[in-house]
Amino acid sequence: MIYNLYYKDILIGYIETLNDEYKYTPIENTNVSNSILADLKKESSGKIIDFPFLESRIRYMNEFNLNTIKYETDFYKLEKNQ
Repeated sequence: MIYNLYYKDILIGYIETLNDEYKYTPIENTNVSNSILADLKKESSGKIIDFPFLESRIRYMNEFNLNTIKYETDFYKLEKNQ
């Protein structure tokens, strides 16, 4: 599955998942600053469980069959790439 990750409605990267693995690819030249975003400005991959920020969102999306998830506690939105 591929997900789009937004910060304040600005697309900042893509997350690809397969089984329990993920690969995050940031969008170049996004002028967004935030403490969580520091980790999201570089490409990463590994076990999704090791990245709780993404793991909880993806888990809830799957549990409740959602195409988009946005928490009231931050400015991030995760959306399934159709």
